[in-house]
Amino acid sequence: MVALLCFSYSDCVHANVSAIDSIKLTSSDYNGVNISCNGANDGSITLTVNGGTSPFTFMWSTGATTQNVTSLVAGTYTVTVIDATNDTLKGTSVLIEATSVTVNCVNDSNVTCNGLADGGATATATGGIAPYTYLWSNGTSTGSATNLVANTYTVTATDANGCTSTCDVVITEPGILTASCSKNDISCNGLTDGETTVTPAGGTGPFSYLWSNAQTNSTATGLSAATYTVTVTDSEGCTASCDVAITEPLILTAACVVDTNVNCNGGADGEATVTAGGGTGPYSY
Repeated sequence: MVALLCFSYSDCVHANVSAIDSIKLTSSDYNGVNISCNGANDGSITLTVNGGTSPFTFMWSTGATTQNVTSLVAGTYTVTVIDATNDTLKGTSVLIEATSVTVNCVNDSNVTCNGLADGGATATATGGIAPYTYLWSNGTSTGSATNLVANTYTVTATDANGCTSTCDVVITEPGILTASCSKNDISCNGLTDGETTVTPAGGTGPFSYLWSNAQTNSTATGLSAATYTVTVTDSEGCTASCDVAITEPLILTAACVVDTNVNCNGGADGEATVTAGGGTGPYSY
């Protein structure tokens, strides 16, 4: 700019006075965004003045009067720069932030059999600034956690700017698979009318059955006296077993004794006694 400089009433000359050529606004950069994490206030703007005559006055839309401003949230910021000659220049800077980091947890598989460690879960992060890292509460540091026991697990996903998000996933296990056997013993010695039934509890149905005599129903029938074993398998391959002894009574016997013969021909005063043994009492005659 050109100014008129007067040294006395009659002595004036025209002189060049330096004006502000330009200003440069440099925003903070966190991997391509100006605010590190969604909702944070760590943005900053650095102001460079080219030309002009110092000292300079700075007036920001936030009310700040410093050359540089910090602790900014996402938004639009305007600055007015005034030099010592009242030359004025304005500038605007827009600070952007990434979307929020969000992590989603999925239960891939629960524990198959009570007490095992074969559960699995997966965490997937979105938003923020990729790439992401993962840390599970059991120490796993990948997106997928395997060989899990029944428990509640927390995973923290962290993006390239250190922004985090967490989620929980519950891994369950079935109750302990058990098998209990009941029976009906053989009615008479030498018969094959014994039977036994297995009742499973816990585990995950449906169940399959295999008896030591190759029967495959929950009730084994037509059994002779022996000890039988049944293995119960649930839908996850977990097993339980029980043994049952099918018994039979002793052979039923009857011993007869003549107590008194008939005294006279045609009489009816004789007596005899029978004694039963074996079988299953009480007896009827």
